[in-house]
Amino acid sequence: MLVLGKHELNQQINYLRRGKPANNSVRDMLFQVINHSTYHRAQIATEFRRMGIEPLASDYILFKR
Repeated sequence: MLVLGKHELNQQINYLRRGKPANNSVRDMLFQVINHSTYHRAQIATEFRRMGIEPLASDYILFKR
């Protein structure tokens, strides 16, 4: 597994978002990737509950047990 140091985590990445220049640190981009999946898991759980289905536990710590 690659371990990023403080320097690499703080590195700024330049890119285009909807055709406009943007930049973020590697740290913030990694946080976005991890956190955005939480949003989608909540959407799925909400839809399951709306249909009367109890969603499965999706917490990583429960998966590891």
